Amino acid sequence: MKNKYSKWLLVVVICMGAAIGGYMYYSSIAIGGTSDNGMWKANYKKNSDETVGGWIGHVQQSLVARSR
Repeated sequence: MKNKYSKWLLVVVICMGAAIGGYMYYSSIAIGGTSDNGMWKANYKKNSDETVGGWIGHVQQSLVARSR
């Protein structure tokens, strides 16, 4: 019985490692931020196309700006 549980534990640990690694990889190729007044939000993602390269940006305007 103990051998059966250790195999499942190994599978769970491998899946968790893959999920954490995928998250860390994705977060390393994407950056983002918000303007000081909260009116603009920008996200940039590294382009995975080797021939073009560079970054792809997306800018979004908030409906309500944060007051100071």
